[in-house]
Amino acid sequence: MLAAKFEVTPWLGIFAALGLTGISALIIGLPALRLRGHYLAMATLGFNAIVSVLFNELISLTGGPNGLTGVPPYSIGDFE
Repeated sequence: MLAAKFEVTPWLGIFAALGLTGISALIIGLPALRLRGHYLAMATLGFNAIVSVLFNELISLTGGPNGLTGVPPYSIGDFE
């Protein structure tokens, strides 16, 4: 999304994605680790459902179900 919408290099987008993934893992992981059995599975599936609906509904940012267009290719030197 950073490369397509805000014209940031795709390589920087990888590190932003790693950071965002880590933060979201902490947000869901710390409370969910106190759960056991079926409750842990339900918390994980519930978080997945919320994120899926959120990505589908934010059409202006994520492209919704159609996907994101305009992502530049990764390149190293002359190799794309």
